[in-house]
Amino acid sequence: MDWGTVPAWLSAVLTGGSLTLGFYIILRDHKKQEEADARNVVCWDEYENKFRNVFILNKSARPIYGVSVFVRIPGPEDGLEEFGSTAALRPDEETSVQVPRGDKGARWVPWCVGFTDSDGQHWMRDIETGKTYRRKRVWTPLHNGGRIESFKTLRRRRKVIQNR
Repeated sequence: MDWGTVPAWLSAVLTGGSLTLGFYIILRDHKKQEEADARNVVCWDEYENKFRNVFILNKSARPIYGVSVFVRIPGPEDGLEEFGSTAALRPDEETSVQVPRGDKGARWVPWCVGFTDSDGQHWMRDIETGKTYRRKRVWTPLHNGGRIESFKTLRRRRKVIQNR
């Protein structure tokens, strides 16, 4: 049985390595482009009497879907509540979501804006820091009132995402 020569083996290994590197570079560039589009979604909030208005402006070249604001709900069961889901936001289109300042003396704070891009990737944009995070899955309600996961769990997950 003839296994070939060392130059033939070396050539095969280097060819395989260069193909792998080429695919990695293509995937990395695609991911950077997706993140650049997601970073073009701008969010800010303003106070108005008993409400905070959260504004979302889509400056990306493609539409975004399922735009909603997640608000911190302090109390014995810290959590998040989702406000105002928008079906679609076209490029250069703006929407706003009114969030009450609180209930029973508790101060509600808009934490982030969630949306889905044209490729179906879910994103979260932190209103305070402006950072954009890729969301691995859509969150599901754990208990009544539309609350979503505990805030402690979200903080832990947020730290994990930031440390990657």
